[in-house]
Amino acid sequence: MTQARLSRANLAACQRQVEELQNGLAKLRKENEKKGDRLRTLRETLASRRRSISAAKLQTSPTSAIHSATPSTSSPSSLEAEHLSTYHLPSHERAPGWSRSS
Repeated sequence: MTQARLSRANLAACQRQVEELQNGLAKLRKENEKKGDRLRTLRETLASRRRSISAAKLQTSPTSAIHSATPSTSSPSSLEAEHLSTYHLPSHERAPGWSRSS
């Protein structure tokens, strides 16, 4: 074989290898994106559950005893609802890596 043929064959082999690497990289990126979406979903679910638990704790706290002396309705008062909607977990109760931007 001539030197030119060997060079072309070597170049073609290198190009195939680059294409394989690019395909593998694209697959890894897609998997990474799916896992990132799953992680975001789990964090949102965890935050929602923590808010629910905190709301339940607020309803059984001593301050809610004041409201229990009055006739109770199935929904919280507007003041309680506002407090529940603005309640944020202290940073030590958040999941590792949790942030509001997630």
